[in-house]
Amino acid sequence: MNHHTFIKQSENQCVFCQPMQELVLESTPHFQLIFDPFALVPGHLLITSKNHYGCLGEVPRELQQECTDLRKRASDLLEESFEQPVFRYEHGRAGQCIANGVSSRSCHHYHEHLLPADISLQAEMDKRFKGIRIQDSEEICDLFDRYDEYLLVDEPSSGPLFYIASSDDVEPHLLRTLVSQQLQCPDRADWENYTSCDLFLEGREILLNSGNRKSVA
Repeated sequence: MNHHTFIKQSENQCVFCQPMQELVLESTPHFQLIFDPFALVPGHLLITSKNHYGCLGEVPRELQQECTDLRKRASDLLEESFEQPVFRYEHGRAGQCIANGVSSRSCHHYHEHLLPADISLQAEMDKRFKGIRIQDSEEICDLFDRYDEYLLVDEPSSGPLFYIASSDDVEPHLLRTLVSQQLQCPDRADWENYTSCDLFLEGREILLNSGNRKSVA
């Protein structure tokens, strides 16, 4: 297993609609919990929809609870397995997750990141964007209807913030870059040039062995 495999797959099909079997940790009727092969830390997970929604704000309200429940299970598993709080972020269609532009098949598909890491981006984000404190995912739907593009940051110490952000003001993989800086590992920011599966494989082994858990297709 290597990163070249995942890059080639993204060129031919949406990696979130049809994730590789090795990546799937849990599947529900409308969502999947998968390992990020370009992990920032061991245990880096993604929640993604099976249907092609552009961001969490586009996910229908009647499916938000299913997504919330999956997020809760994933967060509990990460906290138990790594003894760390969970940091969450999503690019909400603001900016691009791939540097080579808007044509990427993956970049317009809802996916949010869950990391076992006690970090904060709020000081840096507040310098650049207006943040709105939220309580649940249905509020994201309302705010998305009003503002369209956004960035979502959910910190262990302060909870989720919806940042009003235009793609014109957001460089490619901005949040990943800021997270990498907070982790003091700036070399992990550019996932397109990632060369090692070590963090992904380490986290996968820990989580699959947690309570004798097995991946579910």
